Amino acid sequence: MVPVKCLPGSEADHEMVLRICGDVAGGVATITLPSTTARVWICDLVERPLPALSVTSGAVGVLQIPEGVVSSLVLDP
Repeated sequence: MVPVKCLPGSEADHEMVLRICGDVAGGVATITLPSTTARVWICDLVERPLPALSVTSGAVGVLQIPEGVVSSLVLDP
């Protein structure tokens, strides 16, 4: 299990920002999302979308940075 912090994004765009905290080993964190989730991207510090992630059966795998934080932008129409 990894710590995840959810922050509200733009209300007009129905976005939320997830901050995924990596542990010492890193690895891939599988995050379960609402079934209505349309798209997920890795994002930078000012929450601009970067590479898109694949959402499969309401879940997304996010590569963790050992002892770091990865941000992702979630679009939920």
